[in-house]
Amino acid sequence: MVLTESEVPASCLDEHNVILGIDEAGRGPILGPMVYGAAYWPQDMDETMRTMGFDDSKALSHQVREKLFDKIKATEDVGYVTRVIPAAEISHNMLTRRRNLNEMSRDAAIEMILAVKKRGVNIVHVYVDTVGDPGWYQSFLTKHFNGTITFTVEKKADSKYKVVSAASICAKVTRDAQVSQWEWEHASIQLGKEYGSGYPSDPKTKQWLADSVEPVFGYPNIVRFSWGTMESYLDRMANVEWPHEKEDGPKGTQSIMSFMNTTTKKRKRSPYFEQNRLQVVSEL
Repeated sequence: MVLTESEVPASCLDEHNVILGIDEAGRGPILGPMVYGAAYWPQDMDETMRTMGFDDSKALSHQVREKLFDKIKATEDVGYVTRVIPAAEISHNMLTRRRNLNEMSRDAAIEMILAVKKRGVNIVHVYVDTVGDPGWYQSFLTKHFNGTITFTVEKKADSKYKVVSAASICAKVTRDAQVSQWEWEHASIQLGKEYGSGYPSDPKTKQWLADSVEPVFGYPNIVRFSWGTMESYLDRMANVEWPHEKEDGPKGTQSIMSFMNTTTKKRKRSPYFEQNRLQVVSEL
């Protein structure tokens, strides 16, 4: 779990009522992590915080976002949390655990809320920029926290609620920094970083994917291997044949495919059940 937390503001402790906003950055790109951000401050200071200049991060320039993130870190009454979900974690969850982005998003939101509560913050209201159906998501979060927190889940919450705007800035600046300062997992990887925005439709990203594939090992772990876009680059990879997949392998060698056979032999029933004509039933 890649979770980063600020110091908890003194004004958010001692049972003061606190509101918290949640938003994400990097949901769609094929490159880099998805980052969730949360920002929080005392409920009775919400009007004051509205004058801080926070806005939906997508509506701000890179320079303005960075200045506002510095402002968030320097403001003693504002706390924040970020949860980085690396590309490798996204791929692992989607390909082996069959978990989609919405499920990962919900888990990240819960992790951040629990992290803040664990540090003694009395969260009374959470505002969330929705993933999927807002009504279902709001009900899910309310039930998960047993009704102890009021949730408002809406589309475009990052432009409606300043605490969500602040969260979106935390998430976006964190993701941008990770992508721009990316370090390859091994010194032997010598690739350029002219990969553009990382979105599958970006011409620079497409070109980078076409130029950067290694025929045997594929791509470094900045790439989300679970994205459907990857299928169009498979023909650039070397074909691999597994010797023991063939039926004419070495004598006495069991085919690897046999381990994937899901059919099972029916077990012979006990004579007692046969003689007394007893059957297994699922309903009465």
